[in-house]
Amino acid sequence: MAFSMGFLWEMRYYGSIGHWILGGSNDRLEQFLDGTIPLIPWVDSSTPNSQRNVQPIIRDVVRQGIAVREFLRDQQGNHGDELLTDAVSIIRSNAQSMSELESLFVDIRQNDARGAKTMYESIFYSLRERESSDGGQDYYALIRKMSNRTAVISPGVEWIALMASIACGNPGGEANLRELNAQLNQVGLHPPVHDLIHLLEIAGLANGSADADEGVRIQSAY
Repeated sequence: MAFSMGFLWEMRYYGSIGHWILGGSNDRLEQFLDGTIPLIPWVDSSTPNSQRNVQPIIRDVVRQGIAVREFLRDQQGNHGDELLTDAVSIIRSNAQSMSELESLFVDIRQNDARGAKTMYESIFYSLRERESSDGGQDYYALIRKMSNRTAVISPGVEWIALMASIACGNPGGEANLRELNAQLNQVGLHPPVHDLIHLLEIAGLANGSADADEGVRIQSAY
């Protein structure tokens, strides 16, 4: 997950840089950097799978990120070693450059820059459940593939056990749902509270009433 979320962060970062250059405001960039914008949208599990599908979202983020990265590299090659703020000023003052950058966001699916497919597959296949020869289930996956075109966030029981235990700080420790949620936010995940409680209950790690919401106590699995 660290491998895939790291690369996904990089792709989101370049996309945010592109929006910042076009919009002239750093609000979106700051929201991305402080974790307000999730890396992958975690939609309520009661929602139809078609609306929870993260596969096209990951693919579009990668296409956009690589396209903007290549654009910025080309601009740097054209203008030398200016600081970022100077380079942005040059791009914003050039109508052709701005038009080229804007086109990268108009039809994302046309952005098939070199490396986009490899990057997408590296991220997606590191997060999805693995197939085993004996038909066993992958309990460490974050994403479950529902069909050839649909994949949803559906963490395995060992995934939530591991993440909850890390939030507890040390072996045999305890935490609450608020602390676990804060740690998941730091890696770019913003799960619905009742989904998180349900996962903890399945793993046998939630102590106390679900009505306590973020006050629910969590016991380390290890």
